[in-house]
Amino acid sequence: MYLYDFFSCTINRLTGRMPFLKTLFQVSGIFFIIPLFICAQKAGGNAAGAERGKLRPPVLHATVNRVSGNGFIRRADNTKIKITAGIPVYKNDFIQTYKNSRVSIDLPGDISFEMIGESAVTASKIFNDQETATGIKMPYGEILVKVKKLQNTRLEIETPVILVGVRGTYFGVRSDDLKASVRVFEGAVTVHDSEKRSAAVLVPAGYSCEAKKGRGIGVLIPITGAPGSESSDLIPPVITILHPFSGRDTCSAAEYSIRLRVLDDNLDKIFINGFPVPADPGAVIEQKISLHPGNNKIIIQALDRNNNRSGAEINIEYIPPPPEAPAR
Repeated sequence: MYLYDFFSCTINRLTGRMPFLKTLFQVSGIFFIIPLFICAQKAGGNAAGAERGKLRPPVLHATVNRVSGNGFIRRADNTKIKITAGIPVYKNDFIQTYKNSRVSIDLPGDISFEMIGESAVTASKIFNDQETATGIKMPYGEILVKVKKLQNTRLEIETPVILVGVRGTYFGVRSDDLKASVRVFEGAVTVHDSEKRSAAVLVPAGYSCEAKKGRGIGVLIPITGAPGSESSDLIPPVITILHPFSGRDTCSAAEYSIRLRVLDDNLDKIFINGFPVPADPGAVIEQKISLHPGNNKIIIQALDRNNNRSGAEINIEYIPPPPEAPAR
């Protein structure tokens, strides 16, 4: 108001006996002062907002812990990067793993999960100062989840068929477009039918249940063996091809050496082209293969004691050297 009073006094001195000119100056002055006042208010508000932004704690993210095999992360801005240990995972990141791969991811709030084989998930929610829950969307694949006793958050896993709500447990989820199953090893989880065709089911430790699209959730089925025992093992062996690294190669020799490693706590048998080789978990296996001209497909199969199977394929193209010209 001080600015307006000063402006009025100045107008009175300048206009003197011309009232119409005085009125004109006063009206134009008001239209000048009001925008100036609004701009000052906005500037102050922006400064206060920036200050509040500095005080807000940073948004937390998940972290890739261990990687065996291959996969990628597609960021929310559509940037695609190879998945490696130590890289962060943010909200709405899409994660894809490939066959014979295992990727372990740590989330805020004492939550970790492992993606197994060909699997896909999206980190729809990550617990932080703005989220009260952690959410994982899994259109297909398999994950193993370990959750400590949660205090101020919860975990939600959404598949095309079921929604799993968790507050503390160790369990596994398998999913595709038509069905999903849950196996609980410790604690308990609540399973909801996404189509609401059946009531929610509480699955305790040592039990599993399966839901099919359009049919609801089935009955509880005991898991053979105690939770955590060999007989409750659901994870197939992981085969890593060491040479050739890409799984393909071309050579001019009639014999080729492949190298690979198989990981599984309960590994039982390994076969290369149908022939058994020593099953030593974690050891590097080197095998010489006789080749015929053209493409040679080498099939690796691994089996554990709980009949979980996995396979891999190597392709070697053998191009024999041209025959030597006869001596003259």
